[in-house]
Amino acid sequence: LCSKEKCIWTLWLSCENQPIVLTALFDSENKSEHRLSWLPVSLEPRVSSQVDCGSLNIQDQYLKEIFKVG
Repeated sequence: LCSKEKCIWTLWLSCENQPIVLTALFDSENKSEHRLSWLPVSLEPRVSSQVDCGSLNIQDQYLKEIFKVG
């Protein structure tokens, strides 16, 4: 879905064809992965014509705007 310096999000389907997001946190300097976690999402596109990121980073804003995370 999107990436930033120390985090990558990828969209997968579970065995029941339910969408889930895999979050991988890694340290690029030490080339090591710290944590993998799965997060269920409900695919409900809600793209608005104008997005105000405010204090959110781009990754969080993308997930908030495109998916109802729960």
